[in-house]
Amino acid sequence: MASITALCRKCFLKVDEVRNVLTNIISVRYHVHMKTTIPATRVRSQFFKLIEATDQPGRSITITVDGEPKVVMMSVTDFEGWQETLEVVSDKMLMKGIQKGLQDVKNGKIHSAADVKKALKLK
Repeated sequence: MASITALCRKCFLKVDEVRNVLTNIISVRYHVHMKTTIPATRVRSQFFKLIEATDQPGRSITITVDGEPKVVMMSVTDFEGWQETLEVVSDKMLMKGIQKGLQDVKNGKIHSAADVKKALKLK
């Protein structure tokens, strides 16, 4: 199993970028989402208010038709965050590397950013 540093070398990633991905995965897992459910007929009359209401992190609106959930409205930022998270989580090799990296951190097998830059011959 590859370590985070080895994956960074292999994929030409910066350690800070990997750290940001890990932080996003963790924050999505523990982020409290405020969810509202409303019928589609009410959406018509309040459409622009709903756009404004969902343009905040963690806010989404489930739109129902005949009481059945059909569509979710959320900010573009949240939507893109979910897409990125799904992309990362679906990459088995990357997830194994992340898990290995987290285990390395837990076991104290860490390197400073300066050491990693030096090893990767970055400025």
